Amino acid sequence: MGQNMTQEGQLPFSRPLRIEEIPGGGLNDRIAANPQERAAIAGLLDLLSLDLLECAFELKRIGSRGVRLKGGLRGKLAQKCVVSLDPIDVDIDVLINIEFVSEREFARRREAEEAGLSDPDGPDIEPIPGDEIDLGQLAYECLATELEPYPRKEGLDFRWEREGAGDEDGGPFAALKVLKEK
Repeated sequence: MGQNMTQEGQLPFSRPLRIEEIPGGGLNDRIAANPQERAAIAGLLDLLSLDLLECAFELKRIGSRGVRLKGGLRGKLAQKCVVSLDPIDVDIDVLINIEFVSEREFARRREAEEAGLSDPDGPDIEPIPGDEIDLGQLAYECLATELEPYPRKEGLDFRWEREGAGDEDGGPFAALKVLKEK
């Protein structure tokens, strides 16, 4: 997981959990970003608003240091249409399936993945950099990867029309040619 910081150097949404705090039978819980955290995340992700960000999850220990996380992320937000600049309401509802493993195990599994020896339908793999995982940072990153990078309102299309578009060369200098001839 990357580290996306606010200008003050803090994670915008942080809920660290030490591995040792996860009971042997597992842990079911839910986290939600508060209004200040949502505002900071909206600013970092260039959102018009972020009205909801929550993650429900089940954690189970695997092996001596690993953790399996299954859950779901929900978000309600508004992005700006790149064509009309109007707000677009977006609902995000995504399943999360991740195994957090030691850095050594992570490297081993990455090698297997690159060699085509891993299960493509299996969980995503993330290293545990120390003795904790940050569930808030995970939720933030899952939200960021689900966003449409160039959101457009349904039915809108951007077409560039210019004078001289019918010229033979039709290349990038066709418009300059038209201007020169005037």
